Amino acid sequence: MADPTLSAGQPKPSGGLLGNSDQMVESLVQMIIRPPRSEYTMEQFGDRTFNCQGWKIKRDDFEVTNGRGQNLKCSLFYPDPRPVPKLPCVIYLHGNASSRLEALSALPCVLPAGMMVLGVDLSGSGMSDGDYISLGYHEKNDVECVVEYLRRAGHTSKIALWGRSMGAATALMYVGEVLERKRAALPERKSKRKAAREASEAAIDITTDVVCVVADSGFSSLNDLAHDMVEKFGLPTLLKKSIMMYGMRQANSKVKERAHFELDDLQPARAAQHCTVPVLFIHGRHDDFIQPKHSEEIFRQYAGKDKTLVLCDGRHDAIRPQWVLDYVYVFFQNHILAHTRVKGQDGAESAIEPISLPDFWKARGNTLVKGQQWAAAKEWYGRAVQYVLDKREGELAEA
Repeated sequence: MADPTLSAGQPKPSGGLLGNSDQMVESLVQMIIRPPRSEYTMEQFGDRTFNCQGWKIKRDDFEVTNGRGQNLKCSLFYPDPRPVPKLPCVIYLHGNASSRLEALSALPCVLPAGMMVLGVDLSGSGMSDGDYISLGYHEKNDVECVVEYLRRAGHTSKIALWGRSMGAATALMYVGEVLERKRAALPERKSKRKAAREASEAAIDITTDVVCVVADSGFSSLNDLAHDMVEKFGLPTLLKKSIMMYGMRQANSKVKERAHFELDDLQPARAAQHCTVPVLFIHGRHDDFIQPKHSEEIFRQYAGKDKTLVLCDGRHDAIRPQWVLDYVYVFFQNHILAHTRVKGQDGAESAIEPISLPDFWKARGNTLVKGQQWAAAKEWYGRAVQYVLDKREGELAEA
């Protein structure tokens, strides 16, 4: 699900001090803008139509062109037939050495609720155009193009973002920078009728562009992450200081020349100061590549009041445990589907009720008890009770 190369051993320095420094700078540049590119075949996606917990799902593959003229490869998974003309969509944003294939891991959390999932090879990744990645700087504009595509296609209602590692940084920078730029471009005084008409003509609703975000293993700033990377090289103190003082400047120059952005441009924590949509942060306690302190700092600076930080066991590239995926499922249910009015088989309308996470776990435990799976049921009952206790005692990082 995460970036397959991030936990790999780093190159060992060799040669003289100056040679070591140059090698470390180039290695740092490569880690930032050109990690190993994910290679895959379309056969790895499986059949174009398949069943998922009672839903018949169809996959459409298509291209979206970004503002730099690069073609982005996309895959959209949706119920077929659609139960209603417009469905919510979760856009999954992959990590730095990954691709839209990573979106397959999101399907079990989203498709059973009758929502769509869109996976995209961000520029410089997978099968999309581009020689370099930018860890969110250019990718946030890719997201803008994908969102606009969905709006213009006319089959999407609410949109959410789910990003991991680079994808998490991209999601935060999209909400905190791109949407902020859009809002700032709106005239201060405009009648609601005129604003609605212009939004309709553009097929884009700026004020409800993205309704919520899941940010897993994001970094707070690229400069801080780069310093963490240098620490991992295990260099002598003198060489480490040399890279910190002069190497970062050289790395920034190389990144700017090749990928057209600067290290200081990437500050998701700063972007979070302009984010107000509900957000769920996730981070592995044993992540030694992007350390948990990064998500903790973004959480601290996040402007929105509806924010939750979940820490779980695991390293940067670890598969998230089921209880964490339950957090994601309930989060999307409550911020995308809750209060939506739907028609029953008798034609009567009713609103979808929000889901309580401890009640969700308790219900799973009850199901397991019916199957006489006592040990498994005990685990989920225990989680439900612990969640209530932690929230009561304020130990759960939630606002």
